Amino acid sequence: MVQFKYKNRKSQVTPEIMFGVGTIMFLFLLIAVFTLNYQIKLGEQEDYIEKRSECLKMTNLINSVYVSGPGTEVQTHTDFVITAFNGSIISVGGGVATSVGEEPIIAFLASEAGPTTREFYEQVNAQLDPDPDWYRVCFSDLGDPGCSSGVSGWMLTLIPNTIDDLMNNLDNYNTIYLEDSHISYQTDYIDRLSEWVSAGNALIISEHVMCRKGGATYASDSYRCNVDGTSNDQWNIFNVKLYQKDNAWGWSNHRTNVIVNDTDESIDLSIGDTLSFEERSYITNTNASGFKTIAKYINHHNLLDSINKPAVMYWDYGQGKIFYSADFNVNFIGVSEREYSNVLTNLISNAYYLIVRPEEGNEVTCHFSAFAPYGQVTGDIKIRNEDNYIILENVNQTQ
Repeated sequence: MVQFKYKNRKSQVTPEIMFGVGTIMFLFLLIAVFTLNYQIKLGEQEDYIEKRSECLKMTNLINSVYVSGPGTEVQTHTDFVITAFNGSIISVGGGVATSVGEEPIIAFLASEAGPTTREFYEQVNAQLDPDPDWYRVCFSDLGDPGCSSGVSGWMLTLIPNTIDDLMNNLDNYNTIYLEDSHISYQTDYIDRLSEWVSAGNALIISEHVMCRKGGATYASDSYRCNVDGTSNDQWNIFNVKLYQKDNAWGWSNHRTNVIVNDTDESIDLSIGDTLSFEERSYITNTNASGFKTIAKYINHHNLLDSINKPAVMYWDYGQGKIFYSADFNVNFIGVSEREYSNVLTNLISNAYYLIVRPEEGNEVTCHFSAFAPYGQVTGDIKIRNEDNYIILENVNQTQ
């Protein structure tokens, strides 16, 4: 009898089956991942479209209320959180923006050298809410030494804290305005300010930021520096070069020496505005990013090396921004109702929001042709024109 021996094929079939099952599972997982990614992208696109549509709806309403003039108001409903950033931009998001949920905390340095006026002090306190914290800088060798009397006498009465106090309290603020500060190079105050701005804060400076270089020996509380020779009064600070100059040609109520050549939402100036600056200091860019000139000196031989140089500008510094105006004692030419003090006050209010605005992709942003103070609204809201400022508020908000 012939006996047939059957080969045991179990050891061959098992790997084939396992390989096949594994392949099927891999293909299934690949399809699942592809489908999930597609659904996520589709969801993100739908979310963007919804927010973009809402953003355009809101800007159209804002523009119509602005064009219709003061006193106009409309009511609407939104399921999103609408944030106005103290300028001409809004964002549409799904939740309350925690990084900008409060007004910026502002510090203001009043100077005897300018001097800072009592009227400006009262104007800033009236327009900004909450009031800024005030500090002063006084000098031993000006007309009324140490803010003791005269036009600067009010500072001793109303502003007890000094520039030294401010430099020890920098972390309390995210916006600081230094008016004609004359900081001594023998202090570390520029280094402290550099670190503070880099962390994501807004610094506004005007006129003579540093002490005026001289060749004699001066007291420690002088507005001048104990430096051998004049050194042309040039300072390398904040990645730029500051050229500190004296009186500008043509400063009066009717002579132009500065013209606005560009615009920015934070600075209330228009291309072609003509101004008269008392001083002619200027800044040139050495290593700053985002450097933008808003106004420059005109081409007039009496302006000497300031001709065509920047008079109003800003630039990025680390995570923050720095704004500079060569003077604060400025007149508009041919527009008597405009005041440069209002330009500075609005800038102080706006500067911080150019740093904290939402990133593209996280929230949808839109621009409009008006100005809206900072605010967040959702649900039933009201858009109204108050003296050509656009106010966004919840319908049940107490005015």
